[in-house]
Amino acid sequence: MLGIGALLYLALRVGFTYRHTLNYPQVFAKLAWATIIALLLAAGLLIPELYAVTSSTRAAASFANGLTFYPLYYYLALPSQLINGGNRDFYFWSALGFASIAFYAVTYVVIHAKRYPILCASFALSLVMFLLPFFGALFNGGMSPSNRWSLMLCLPMALAVCLLLEKAPNLSARTLKIFSLATLVYLIWISGNYFFDNDQKIFIPIIFLLVTLGFLYAQAYQINRHPQTLTGLVLINLLLNIVYYEAPYNGGFTDEALATGTYEKLANNRYDGLDSDLTASDNYRVSTISHNYYLGANYDMYNTLNASVHSITSYYSLQNKYLGNFMRSLQNIQYEATRPTQQVDDRSILNNFLGVQYIFSKINRDNSQKVPANYFLDRTSRKITDVNGQSSHDQQTRRYRTNLAFPLVYFQNQVFTPQHYRQLTASQKERALAEGVLVSQKASQNLPKKNLKDVTSQVIEVPIKIVSSRGNRISSQDLIKEDTNERYQILVAPTSKDFSAKDRQELLKKLANSEIHLEVTNIKYHPFSLQEQLALEKRNNYYAQTNGFMDQNLLALRYKYFHYHILQGSPDPSYTLAFETRNGTEEIVQRKQSSTSFYQVIKNGTVNLGSFSELPSSITFTPSKLGHYDFKLKLVALPLGENSSYQKQVQAIQRHSLQNFKVTPTGFSGNITINHAGILTSSIPYSPAWQVKVDNHKQTVLKTNQAFVGVKLKPGKHRVQFSYTIPGLKAGFYLSGLGLILLAISTLISLFNRRRKSV
Repeated sequence: MLGIGALLYLALRVGFTYRHTLNYPQVFAKLAWATIIALLLAAGLLIPELYAVTSSTRAAASFANGLTFYPLYYYLALPSQLINGGNRDFYFWSALGFASIAFYAVTYVVIHAKRYPILCASFALSLVMFLLPFFGALFNGGMSPSNRWSLMLCLPMALAVCLLLEKAPNLSARTLKIFSLATLVYLIWISGNYFFDNDQKIFIPIIFLLVTLGFLYAQAYQINRHPQTLTGLVLINLLLNIVYYEAPYNGGFTDEALATGTYEKLANNRYDGLDSDLTASDNYRVSTISHNYYLGANYDMYNTLNASVHSITSYYSLQNKYLGNFMRSLQNIQYEATRPTQQVDDRSILNNFLGVQYIFSKINRDNSQKVPANYFLDRTSRKITDVNGQSSHDQQTRRYRTNLAFPLVYFQNQVFTPQHYRQLTASQKERALAEGVLVSQKASQNLPKKNLKDVTSQVIEVPIKIVSSRGNRISSQDLIKEDTNERYQILVAPTSKDFSAKDRQELLKKLANSEIHLEVTNIKYHPFSLQEQLALEKRNNYYAQTNGFMDQNLLALRYKYFHYHILQGSPDPSYTLAFETRNGTEEIVQRKQSSTSFYQVIKNGTVNLGSFSELPSSITFTPSKLGHYDFKLKLVALPLGENSSYQKQVQAIQRHSLQNFKVTPTGFSGNITINHAGILTSSIPYSPAWQVKVDNHKQTVLKTNQAFVGVKLKPGKHRVQFSYTIPGLKAGFYLSGLGLILLAISTLISLFNRRRKSV
């Protein structure tokens, strides 16, 4: 951001000040030379960082989140944000909130544009950049339209305020008149926006705006002969703006701040002591139940690096694009660019594959019953009973354990090729993790290929039927929701002419102790236009006659929904598909485009409804918004109970784990003896920076299962050593050395030329 901002400032300086006097070849040659040396000196850090950014899960984000223009409310509220110190949550990180004098400083610079052309051009250019998402995305690395670049406005704004303070005693009557007229227009705009949005935080900035105008008049007419009082007013204004951000329990950042000592207590007691008997081993990982482990406002389990046990949850720093591709391929509905894994929607095989041996859960929280298959209660914390005797408010943490966690590094002798693997659904791909290992076509040569029927037969489709709360049958590929109160039921294995009650009983018996997935694919959502939504909601509420007098006043009712939809940025492509069973509620969420880094286009999602000893008879399905929905829906079951083929396969994998497994800060190693050629695979994320030696001979590192490191092995006893170096670090080191040499040469030449001129 600073680099692009410096180039813009350079262009303004050249355009307004030096365009006729500049020796362009000489100046730009010097600039290019300085830039080259600077980039070379920074290469030791810059190249590894560029690799990390371009290899991250965020690199695939759509430019500007697909926006050409911002939602209407953004434009309505943007002017008021200039002086609103409490605007931290304003759309798209537009960081403004200056003291109220900033309004007059900008106005003063515009009035005297010929005298201050660079400042005036800076403000004009900034306005254009605020109006179009393109610029927010450009400054944000080509990703979401996050207007953090606006922090650079602090410098020109500070200069403009200093100029105004300096000129305040000599302001002309014309300037003061323009100030008054601009204030009136500005207040009319802000007032209109207030009656629309009711943002009470704007009152204090408005008071300071009017008081500042009064002080400017007093300065100009010599009523106040102490210019420092105006400076003092600005400081008081700034202090109150800070209070909006930092006052305890005042919303915004303050809701995310923890009192002194709180973090340490939360971090040390995150599992309520249930991790105290667990060794800090590198041989397994832990997790929590999704949406269950709520520890307080804005405190999440994203970062667990300082825990004594290793979690699969982390925030961005431990993720890369390969792991992101893996999670998207398996349609993990919890996937986000900054948190690709999360709790993998509690999917049993995924947890096993990632080496999750222990899962923690809190009672009386969301999804507390949605424990993955084959995880049994291992230990509990002391139960804290509710003082009012309401058992639903009791508190307790529970630890579940499984004997089916995959080793972090293990051997498999059957493989899938990409051509065959692409034919599998998301649930089948997950089930395939226990059947074989996916490698490239080249790496699969001379290795036994896994029969796809062995995988597809383990994922059983269950017939379903969707019915509306109105009683009619619905097709998921042509679902038009026109009533906010309408709900849908997915009937599981309903009897029909082709599916008798006897067939249903046999299917239920066969699928006892299965994990149930809803595979939702090819999702398309088309919201109604704003006019259509207003008409539908007005009609639905008017005839329901359940919301008081508003239903009887068509004009008020229309404004009510118009107001709501404008503030929500409607029509927008966001929606939620919620699926509810006795285990809890799971959702496929398409976020708003204003969600910046968390925005992604959702086309597919595999929803884990949980493990059931007996299939549920129905699933409640609720789309969140009115509009047209079109998607394919398939219900499948994965038998994972005792004596299932899955359990036998995992036990075989465990017998073929890498022995004497040791982890160092730069890699891992171990021994293995095998009778067949195959692949040593893992759940350790792949990167081209990995190197491997087998029996002290360098081998090719394979990318296995789309995202993890592995190596091809021949029959026999082997010593395997994987090592990792930071990508680009060596090249960056050499380039930085070259930069130092060029800098030294450039400095010597400069000193020589100066000495020669002095002689």
